[in-house]
Amino acid sequence: MTSPDFSRPRTKTEPNFDRYNTTAKRGARHEKRISKRTGDGRVSGSGNKPGRPADIRGDTFLREAKTTKGEGRMISGKELAKIVQQAIAVNKIPIMEICFEGQVVPVPNDWVLIPADDFDRLLGGNP
Repeated sequence: MTSPDFSRPRTKTEPNFDRYNTTAKRGARHEKRISKRTGDGRVSGSGNKPGRPADIRGDTFLREAKTTKGEGRMISGKELAKIVQQAIAVNKIPIMEICFEGQVVPVPNDWVLIPADDFDRLLGGNP
């Protein structure tokens, strides 16, 4: 019978609860909330299959969902160009919905980015 090796440092592995809250899982939860709130359908394989534009598609809007757990996130012109081009191809209004997790009341977690011309048209302004 061998005795335990006490010369090695003993490390206790602590549970990694963050593995249950991965970026992909947080993003999927955000997409589900948007879909439930709007009644629009989620696009399966939207991020990994060609020909599947955006994350949520409805009668009027094509939505791209983004989530951040940190203080903020950069939005690039490339991201905006992509959602606009996809929306034009299917004759929809492009929207980017961003969830800033961890905001404190009264600041909402969910925000919507929409082109100003489309916003004005929706409000009954310029055609």
